[in-house]
Amino acid sequence: MPPTILEMKKAYNHVTPLSTMNFVTTMVNILEGCLKPENLSNKSDQAMFEMYFVFALIWAFGGGLCEKDGINYRCVSSCVSGTAVSVVAEH
Repeated sequence: MPPTILEMKKAYNHVTPLSTMNFVTTMVNILEGCLKPENLSNKSDQAMFEMYFVFALIWAFGGGLCEKDGINYRCVSSCVSGTAVSVVAEH
């Protein structure tokens, strides 16, 4: 996750300034909401957990992005998901 945080700080513009702690806290809160017993079964495999992690990562880091001066900063979801999809696809 540190490379993602570094990239977010140097290359993207948020609606409001966000700290590293805000990104991580938001991601953990989203994961807590997703990782409920009703969303997982006893036979849940690693791919299911990775899917929830990628979902939380995209929304935590990309949820506060905006379009400014004609530049769409919301592309973080496609950038992160492209990387994350390859991680999930390896399994």
